[in-house]
Amino acid sequence: MYADDLGYNDVSYNGYQQIPTPNIDALASHGKILRNYYGEWLCTPSRGSLFTGKYASRLGLQHFIIKGGEDSALPINETTLAERLKELGYDTHMIGKWHLGYSRNEYLPTNRGFDTFFGYLNGLIGYYDHTYYANLLDIPNQPVYFGRDLFNGSTLAEGREGEYATDMFTESAEDIIMNHDTSKPFFMYMAHLAVHTGNSFKKMEAPPEVIEKFKYIKDINRRIHAAVVSVLDDSVGIVFNTLYKKGMLDCSIVLFISDNGGEVDPRLGFGSNYPLRGNKMTFWEGAVHLPALIWTGPQINLGGSRISKQLMHVCDWLPTLYGAAGGNVEDLGPIDGTSSFRLGDMKIVSGLLGDANYWFEPREIDSFNRPSSYEWVFKNGSIVKDVLVEMGMWDEENTNEIYQALPIQCIKPPPDYAYNCQPEIKPCLFNITADPCEYSDLADAYPELVNEMMDIIDMYQDESMPPQSKLIDPRADPMCHNFQYVPWLEPEYYNECSYAE
Repeated sequence: MYADDLGYNDVSYNGYQQIPTPNIDALASHGKILRNYYGEWLCTPSRGSLFTGKYASRLGLQHFIIKGGEDSALPINETTLAERLKELGYDTHMIGKWHLGYSRNEYLPTNRGFDTFFGYLNGLIGYYDHTYYANLLDIPNQPVYFGRDLFNGSTLAEGREGEYATDMFTESAEDIIMNHDTSKPFFMYMAHLAVHTGNSFKKMEAPPEVIEKFKYIKDINRRIHAAVVSVLDDSVGIVFNTLYKKGMLDCSIVLFISDNGGEVDPRLGFGSNYPLRGNKMTFWEGAVHLPALIWTGPQINLGGSRISKQLMHVCDWLPTLYGAAGGNVEDLGPIDGTSSFRLGDMKIVSGLLGDANYWFEPREIDSFNRPSSYEWVFKNGSIVKDVLVEMGMWDEENTNEIYQALPIQCIKPPPDYAYNCQPEIKPCLFNITADPCEYSDLADAYPELVNEMMDIIDMYQDESMPPQSKLIDPRADPMCHNFQYVPWLEPEYYNECSYAE
């Protein structure tokens, strides 16, 4: 399960319990929390790395997102995780966000290894109307692209307007699981819209009865965001329970991960990475140090500590899962599989990072006086907990210990010296283990280490593909295609359209 823009502080198992997430917390406290898990800085790069085991710079996807109407894609010569698992006999299913290109049919999920696809092709949709309002255009004098973006396979899904996206995707997951032939191995990639903002004209949407549960959050946007997170948490519980009812949990591996950090700039979004520094679309910890956990059934049982401090990057998932599925990792060819931006405890930050270089404290967190405890998070129950109790795997003590162990403690407010780092002028160096909030720039104290790490970055830059970033293609305008996004470069979609002139 791949959450979208879920911030470090948007799950309660990390110790900040303004938004209780009892299902995610139950998985975390009875699985393995990946304490030092890192992703990419943005949606498209993260998904490219997930599917290929390679850094986004090797795919030409390091530039930004693939915009609506942009003729870019995950390179067709790359073999995806889904394709590799199909070679091992797996049924493969995808639900939710693709965001790896769709200008041609060969780029679509069902041609990149998935047997089925129910979801959307661009970076976001409205939670209820399933449209995409693409206002990130770079063509002068062109209308903003706007159209429907919900597909079943390669055809537009009809008649689903008004259904809440998270619930709709959850129902699809239930159907796929319950109809699976359990004599065959099973892989499902569930890439949620939540908790990404929706279209700019209606950024956050959630069912009113769920919003009502968070009346103690006075800021209305943060309150709706809390409801979006809560419905996502419910989805985790429902999918987990469906796997249990189908008799598939004993030998399952369940992942819950965020693609990148939360959108915390109050002008743009309502998540929280606090106390980590920065926003998505940067390389501060708030953008790339992410919530992540892995739960395994009793036939697999990872064992060991509930909190893993091992450094892990999103591109590690391909070899990890391929090996767990019975594949020979040596067959994968040249992939990356390790993090490039930390050397042990040390992290280097260099270059222009935008204007979100600060510590965005979530709204009203100081006035939030609910206890940071098992009792508060689980007061309304947890489907995952109920399943684990039935399986004889529940240990309440684990959960209370997690709440004590995980919160990151940093000086509040950030000290004046924390603002000394200016990565657009010269590299900054942080000891992330000792200084997770990136306050103390150590670059002047360790110039040789800075040079060594910058040499590594230069090496990766030399090996990078040119960024794929292209201008928006006017022929992709949904107004030319009955108000829908389509693989517009396919002959079947070509038409004489005045918008494309």
